[in-house]
Amino acid sequence: MVASVLLDRVIGLSTIAVVAATMGFAWGGVRDASLAFALAAIPVVATLGLVVLRRAPRRRLTWLVEGRVGRFAGPMLQYVRDPRAPGAIVRAVALSCFVAAIQFAVIRAIIFALGVEPTAEKWVYVGSAMVFIVGAIPALPGGWGTADAAWIFFLGRAGLPAGSALAVGLLFRLFWYLSGVVGAALFVTRPRARPVGEGAEPVGIPPAT
Repeated sequence: MVASVLLDRVIGLSTIAVVAATMGFAWGGVRDASLAFALAAIPVVATLGLVVLRRAPRRRLTWLVEGRVGRFAGPMLQYVRDPRAPGAIVRAVALSCFVAAIQFAVIRAIIFALGVEPTAEKWVYVGSAMVFIVGAIPALPGGWGTADAAWIFFLGRAGLPAGSALAVGLLFRLFWYLSGVVGAALFVTRPRARPVGEGAEPVGIPPAT
């Protein structure tokens, strides 16, 4: 579980960064794109880190599996070095890119619905990615306050008024809260197989005649 959560954070950050950087370059080119280049470097560093964790001799990684560091990094190392890890990571990256694209599409749709027009389109995507990074800093629960200030600052670079930028952040937060509620409701109400002995026949065994 620890390894899955840590790897989820790395993959999620990397895919958001690469999608935002790609959109930033597409809309703004490479001029004055230092932040887009920084975002593009995140998946490169993450990939190199995973390769090192997977390929480096264990004797050189003892500091990752011993002591307090090992409590958190040890499961990650074991997970990454599993023979099935590459396939799982590739599938996770593909799904994460899809989710990242949806997030940016929702943000852009909210801006359109509010009736405001960005003056610098690239900052809608690059700025949103920076908001996600700032919101992940455990300063306040759920990123309340820090993420809201980041929305105002970074979408301000896109030319949005402070009130509109804050509205985008709040509506986007509401979108994900509602998504979580819908997902939880679907999970709770999904059909469940009854255990054997409660009137259900065992799977794969024909009923007695």
